[in-house]
Amino acid sequence: MCLAINSTKGTTPKRDEMLIGFENNPDGIGYCFAKDGKLIIRKAFFDFESFYQSYLADNIQGMNKLIHFRIATSGKIDELNCHPFKITDEIAFIHNGIIPNYGSKTENDTLQFCNEILKPIFNEFGIEILKNQSFRKTLIKLIGHSKLAFLDKNGNSYLINEKMGHRKNGIWFSNHTYQEYGNIIGYYPNDYSYKTEYCYQCEEKLNKGEYDICFECETETEYDGWGGKRILYKS
Repeated sequence: MCLAINSTKGTTPKRDEMLIGFENNPDGIGYCFAKDGKLIIRKAFFDFESFYQSYLADNIQGMNKLIHFRIATSGKIDELNCHPFKITDEIAFIHNGIIPNYGSKTENDTLQFCNEILKPIFNEFGIEILKNQSFRKTLIKLIGHSKLAFLDKNGNSYLINEKMGHRKNGIWFSNHTYQEYGNIIGYYPNDYSYKTEYCYQCEEKLNKGEYDICFECETETEYDGWGGKRILYKS
């Protein structure tokens, strides 16, 4: 599933939130920020303390930044497949979800999408293309329910499918995998059709997505990532 975070100026996720994010997505951590008009990317941390000490040493709590915790769905577990990915010297991005028709045993879907789609576009049109609504709509068609977060060399961030994530204390999280399982209020039974269509709490039909919100009772639901159960979080 992965966890993508955009922590804006003056905010930083709590240590416990990032630790839980890593425990649920343990296949590589990375982050990026902009300083003096340059993008700085740190990635391929495979233990939490190494990441956290680097994060503190960079003293970027007051900067706009992207943070990513990976769980491998395609590609090897190695530095090559860790986020963030540099598109050009001017911009990098992170991804949460699965992009259809991309990914192999050696390269994950995000890396291939970056190399085949994003790099040619940004090399030709530059970072200003992200302000083009037609381009953003085209990206959404390509990535489906995935979420993308971009950061440019000037410290500006751009979110694609932003509403499929949520904000907490000024920080955008792509999903709830930074939360303790102690917040769970129930499980779906191991039944695929029931699990994906109806709210556990009130049994109304759900709005489909990577995670769903029941508009009737405002319960949020989310896949646990692997098994036949679903985690529920109370809004």
